[in-house]
Amino acid sequence: MAVRDSGEKNPDHNFKLRVAIDQAKSANMPNNNIEKAIKRGAGEIDGVTIESITYEGFGPNGIGLIIEVLTDNKNRIASEIRAILNKHSGGLGAPNSVAWQFTQKGIILLPKTDTVSLEDLEAKAIEAGAEDIKNTPEGLIIYTAPDQLKQVHENLEATGLTIESSELCPIPNNTIDLNEKDKVKLEALLEELENNQDVSATYTNTQL
Repeated sequence: MAVRDSGEKNPDHNFKLRVAIDQAKSANMPNNNIEKAIKRGAGEIDGVTIESITYEGFGPNGIGLIIEVLTDNKNRIASEIRAILNKHSGGLGAPNSVAWQFTQKGIILLPKTDTVSLEDLEAKAIEAGAEDIKNTPEGLIIYTAPDQLKQVHENLEATGLTIESSELCPIPNNTIDLNEKDKVKLEALLEELENNQDVSATYTNTQL
């Protein structure tokens, strides 16, 4: 998708592709699979046509959901998403029925290391142009404006830091609290969505 959308198969000139390759390698995807995907996106080899689709919907207690899929059959996946949501006391929504509750942000994850302290990571992130920073047990989450993701990513790379992931994500403007019963329902819904091979990411406006 990164190659097809931009028409550029050189990761040095396609930031989205470079990030996708880095993430694929971190998931131990074989290099020949990566190369085939790039060639397929460039139209150099035949293969199924993959489409990127975003669905908006609702889960238990009206929780907003943004569901991103990569599929070769949009009719099938639409039916599957609808069935999963209905099964878990939710349903599909119209365009922008949920998206207005989210703001697009650049998200960069920096894992904790034994060689760089958390304070140093924070200092480097601020110097690189981070808009906001959040500490987690796994490391540092860096937030950027969408149009600054590439620049902040490259600034951090230039310092020699390891970047675990880098992507644009919808971040909820406000989060909804759930009772324990609804949390269990939502977790079951998210697990079923995650197990669908076409679903690439799911975002909610609640904290589990």
